[in-house]
Amino acid sequence: MPALTDALTSRSELVRWGAAKVLGDIANPSSAEALVRALEDEDGGVRWLAAQGLIAIGPGALRPLCRRLLAASDSPWLHEGAHHVLRAIGTPVAIPVVHALEGHFPALTVPTTASEALKRLESEPRP
Repeated sequence: MPALTDALTSRSELVRWGAAKVLGDIANPSSAEALVRALEDEDGGVRWLAAQGLIAIGPGALRPLCRRLLAASDSPWLHEGAHHVLRAIGTPVAIPVVHALEGHFPALTVPTTASEALKRLESEPRP
């Protein structure tokens, strides 16, 4: 797993794409943070595969995704990927963040909503 998550930062688009594909197929929650970072990759294919991998991980991807939304609240690529992932996972905790991402000023509303979601997630037992 560490070699695959490291490969997500390769200079080679093909290597990043392959790593995202394999990590998504494995769907291990330990790769969620690396896949969340890959939602901001310059290549759309890598971003798509990272999102699909996070969807495959399911609710275990929510904590790292909310933390990243707090850290990079102005990233349009992150917003796009997070929206796709959160809608697909569809848990009650995710829905308010989806609505914030769909709003008129997501860079302003997403951090607050993601913070609230993260607090709810931290109070629940891990999946």
